[in-house]
Amino acid sequence: MKLSSEEQLLIGCAPGGDSKTVARTVNLISENPISWDRTMRLAHWHRMTGMLFAFLRDNVSADLLPADHMEHIRGHYRHTAVRTLHIRSEFVKAVRALQAENIEVMALKGVALIDSVYRDPGVREMSDVDLLVKAEFADRAQEIARSLGYEAGGSVSPEHKHLPRLHNHDRELSFEIHTHIVGSDSPLHFDIDTFWQHARPVTLHGMDVFVPSPEHMLLHVSLHFFQDRRFTSGSSLKQLNDVIGLIGVDDKNIDWEFFLSEVKQYRLDGPIFSILSTASTIMGANVPAPVLDVLRPADYSEKMEELFIRQRVLEPNALTATELVPHQSVYTFRAVLKGVFRRMAPNRQYMEKHYGDEAIDAPGRTRLKRLGEVMQRSFGYLRNPLRLWHEVQVDRWLHSLSSGVAVPGNDKHRPG
Repeated sequence: MKLSSEEQLLIGCAPGGDSKTVARTVNLISENPISWDRTMRLAHWHRMTGMLFAFLRDNVSADLLPADHMEHIRGHYRHTAVRTLHIRSEFVKAVRALQAENIEVMALKGVALIDSVYRDPGVREMSDVDLLVKAEFADRAQEIARSLGYEAGGSVSPEHKHLPRLHNHDRELSFEIHTHIVGSDSPLHFDIDTFWQHARPVTLHGMDVFVPSPEHMLLHVSLHFFQDRRFTSGSSLKQLNDVIGLIGVDDKNIDWEFFLSEVKQYRLDGPIFSILSTASTIMGANVPAPVLDVLRPADYSEKMEELFIRQRVLEPNALTATELVPHQSVYTFRAVLKGVFRRMAPNRQYMEKHYGDEAIDAPGRTRLKRLGEVMQRSFGYLRNPLRLWHEVQVDRWLHSLSSGVAVPGNDKHRPG
């Protein structure tokens, strides 16, 4: 699919790119007009500011770069590096405290990647620390984390994949104690025991902990990407970089036979194929063609994939269908209309998740605020009803991949 120069630049600056990718991206800057304002907006939206700075600093002549923008992203790069070092120290404290209570810990996502995939502490942004523990130890692990100075923010239903998120006093750093990587009420749910059976003991930031096998880690970051795309395109390119980094430049980091067996066992063919296909299409991920052939659903729509990539991966647009139309089991007019009313007056758990302490301290005022926001988004869609239609179609398509239920006529919906 056609990408703008700014999108190509951001994609090309991913860590671990081969020499051809680096040369192609450098040539792009020297031979094409680049809107640096748009590049900066994209970098912030996708949380790739540090990656962009490191690439430009290391590969591009300074006389080709705008000094004011470089100074701006240099500041973000330094802030990310300092924050990463702080996260490492908090991770060490938490793991030490949990292990003192004989609780086994598995590091997930960013904290497990910053020493293996991302060597430079300034390139990958993180907002929280994700730790997986066995279900019987979850409540105790939560207590231990709170004893380190973290407070629970809001409530979480029993079906959720992690306990209530824990924030430090200034809410700049969070811990999430997971018992699973997806909620038990999700069609993507599976038996997490295999994660523990194949986990690898490693020394991470000076602590002996477990991390998922490379195949399970790829599965996790892929599902994380897929689930987030139900709501926003924010951070999508950063998350795809996690996928790219785990696969590696020569695809030999992954035991693809084992990976396929796990995906098939968990019945995750559709979601995983959509992520690997997206990563291959726009970022050149080295996914073996036979892997994609095995995972490709019979009714997979390339036209819907293109619309998905444009609206839920690339475009920095916070207005998505889920802001107005919640996920539906059946996308009938009546169900959609009912969903709109549910968005105007959501339940307490939704309010606390999206508005935090404000929803707890002033629920009435927060609900009025919510109603105003939904009405504002509604007017936005009234100005562009085709966008809403496309968004609902993308969400419907993603639901079909999650549930394994075909959506008839997907190929009739062309990107607009």
